[in-house]
Amino acid sequence: MPSAKPDKALIKAAVSDRYGWERPDDFFSPIKDAAMMAIADGGITPARAAQLQLTLTALTRLDYFPYNTLQRALGDALEPDCWTPAVERDLLIFISNVFAERDTLFGYSRLISEDLPTMGDIYPQLFDQAPAGLSIAGKLCHFTGAFNGLSRKQCYELIMTRGGIPSDDGWYTDCFFVANDHYNKRAISNGFAAAITARATYGTTRIYRESAFQHNE
Repeated sequence: MPSAKPDKALIKAAVSDRYGWERPDDFFSPIKDAAMMAIADGGITPARAAQLQLTLTALTRLDYFPYNTLQRALGDALEPDCWTPAVERDLLIFISNVFAERDTLFGYSRLISEDLPTMGDIYPQLFDQAPAGLSIAGKLCHFTGAFNGLSRKQCYELIMTRGGIPSDDGWYTDCFFVANDHYNKRAISNGFAAAITARATYGTTRIYRESAFQHNE
């Protein structure tokens, strides 16, 4: 690869082969609609939280942020005698920042800066657990942050050596790798925010820490 930039022609060809350049359906729009209805008047009640929980349980493939976090928190909040003003506040802040501030860096950045005991520590929950022996062959891969001992050009070259394709911030990216330095600083870049939104909208992108890439041979 002659430069430290992805080859747009390769990306376009890979996406065209896979999707015909048509975006997949937004499978999760019923959750977004139910979430916004739950906080429509600037608050959330147990009854509306229960309705949102029903919408979540009716869908599958919810094993990643924000859906797994919200599903767990709603389940805990709706246990007998567990609903409190503090729980209501946490759910309201979470839902408004994840769903009302979609496609912006602001919503995610504000979210991880908040103290939300009901939701737990948000930042680690943004990441997927990399499977053992993660293969990137045939996958579109992108990065954010400075990787230990590797320039961005070297990262792209390694992706190609391993049979993958260097990608960009598009919705079609399969694997998004976040530098350890970003993780340690709890940073969210524009690219990271785009990857979170793409995963939540289309279920395509998986977000991994740098170690998943560095240890992938």
